[in-house]
Amino acid sequence: MLFRSKFNPIVTIKIPINVLNRTIRRAVFLLLLAAVPAAGLFAQGQDPARSAELLKLAREMRTASQANEDIREIMIQAADLDTTNLEANYEAGNYCLITIKKDKALRFFLRVYHQSHEFRNNIEYKVGQGYQYALQLDHAIEFYQKFREKVLTNPRFKVKGKSALAEIDRRIEECRNGLEFMAFPKDFK
Repeated sequence: MLFRSKFNPIVTIKIPINVLNRTIRRAVFLLLLAAVPAAGLFAQGQDPARSAELLKLAREMRTASQANEDIREIMIQAADLDTTNLEANYEAGNYCLITIKKDKALRFFLRVYHQSHEFRNNIEYKVGQGYQYALQLDHAIEFYQKFREKVLTNPRFKVKGKSALAEIDRRIEECRNGLEFMAFPKDFK
């Protein structure tokens, strides 16, 4: 970038390319976000058309490698605008799980589960995770057990590339430990 000053006729400022790319990506994101009318985002009613637009925007952001937190917010808006959109609710829950708002995933996975038990093979596992992060450990164990029964009928299930049974058993053990720790808290001063 060049500019003139009264002391030095031409001064060159060098900006590292990675900073420039990050700045451009943020500017594009803000421009896209500004294109969605803010008044409609906070509407109380269902708007499937706007939800579909936001879902498309979130997919484009994912393709452009945008920040997961930004994609999560768009997915949450899409899911809230159309609570019957299974894909938007499932993806909103997933993005909550992979970012810092893990306890917020439960409501989106429950929407999917109540509308279709067969939307994804692992929906019981995802609901269990949502309950676990929301610290409702009894319900988490219940859904992990449901998923465990499903896995026993098809042992080729995988969770994060691992054997599903081993992962489910580990999750159930975590929940049982959590229940025990919460029942008998200790002072660690």
